[in-house]
Amino acid sequence: MDESPAYFAGGIPGGSAHRGGTPPNMFNLIKRKEMEFLNRIELRGVVGRAEVNTVGSSKVCNFSVVTEYSGLELETTWFNVSAWGSREVMPDLSTIQKGCWVHVTGRLRLRRYTSQDNEERTSLDVMARTVRVLPREEDPLQPQRDY
Repeated sequence: MDESPAYFAGGIPGGSAHRGGTPPNMFNLIKRKEMEFLNRIELRGVVGRAEVNTVGSSKVCNFSVVTEYSGLELETTWFNVSAWGSREVMPDLSTIQKGCWVHVTGRLRLRRYTSQDNEERTSLDVMARTVRVLPREEDPLQPQRDY
């Protein structure tokens, strides 16, 4: 975090501007007008399912992306992604197909819905800002199995 005076009064944190008495509340020291919210996600993985639909005059591609993380155990995570074709930074949505590698940036959105069996459910979806279809190279770091 930036420790410049623009963000912290008196050089706090990391400084000795506080000289006794009640310690300042760090939240109050941060200038609220300069604080930004951040909701960003970046994924690189393999497309599982993909379907392109038309909503009004725009096209949307709803697809799933699988990612893997190798810690003590292999952890596989699936994400639901929505990409709207009206943006300049989107590829032709028909190129997003099962098995292709993609690099996605976007934001997370919490969606509540009622399932077919009448239960309230919650889904954490990715609203894509950019999607790049990556060439599948013979890279030993990329998993070579299909999903």
